[in-house]
Amino acid sequence: MEKANKEGLFRQRGMLKKHIFQWKEVIIGAALNANIYANEKNTRIINNTMDSVHTFDTNSFGYDLGVGEPFKEGSPQAHLRDSLAYKLALEGNAPFGNKVASIRLEENKTLKITTKNSRIFHVKYEKLRLFDTENVYDLPFAADKVTKGFRVFDWFNVHQGTKHSVDFLEDKESNLVKNIRFYITDRVMGTHNFKDLVTESLLTADQLYNIEYSDTYSRLKALSMMKSAGIKGPLNGTDRNGRVVYRPLKIDSARREVIPVTEIKSMECGDIIIDGRTAEEIVAAGT
Repeated sequence: MEKANKEGLFRQRGMLKKHIFQWKEVIIGAALNANIYANEKNTRIINNTMDSVHTFDTNSFGYDLGVGEPFKEGSPQAHLRDSLAYKLALEGNAPFGNKVASIRLEENKTLKITTKNSRIFHVKYEKLRLFDTENVYDLPFAADKVTKGFRVFDWFNVHQGTKHSVDFLEDKESNLVKNIRFYITDRVMGTHNFKDLVTESLLTADQLYNIEYSDTYSRLKALSMMKSAGIKGPLNGTDRNGRVVYRPLKIDSARREVIPVTEIKSMECGDIIIDGRTAEEIVAAGT
């Protein structure tokens, strides 16, 4: 109580001033491209959103962090992004971690950063580079950001047809259930090989609210693709002719996950840069 009273008195007398960070270049972004750029340039990064890398996305390039084993082509993007974020935090280049709620541009090249627990920090910069504008306010110009479509993941619990050797199915001719991934379910305790599945579709805004592209139709198509791949339900004895009979496949919807596919156009306005490059382009260019 005494400490709080002293701080209040110091503020009234102008003896305790708010601290302002002074950084040369500031990166805003949370996806792989922003983290790679910050690592290559050894500069500060502010994570402005949590939704950036999907579990199933893989790297189309190899990348060496300079510590540990290099990440190979085909390795999970989430693993590389998390390792980059950890390295940047250890180096003091990601001081706010994943606690940022909003970023507001103020006068005199200053950022007002509000955290999820309502703490406020100020950062002065010489150059500001944004890979994404989510939760960023009062930009002096409108960023050209377009939503090209939606990645839709329909997660299904499999009740009959859980035991098979198939991990991946693909339909290159359709955007509804472009692929199916089978994974070991966590609904069963212990060591086992029972699989659930998730389908991935690429839909437009109109299709997203069209019944013909709903999880019901995803379910029907998933069942059809499973049958075509030779996946069967549990054994159900034999028929009158002695032929082996299997129970029908059975799956039901668990949840639908919708992720916007956005593209932001690169542009520059004084000391503020919108960087629309992908991670692949940044690695190829050497920043």
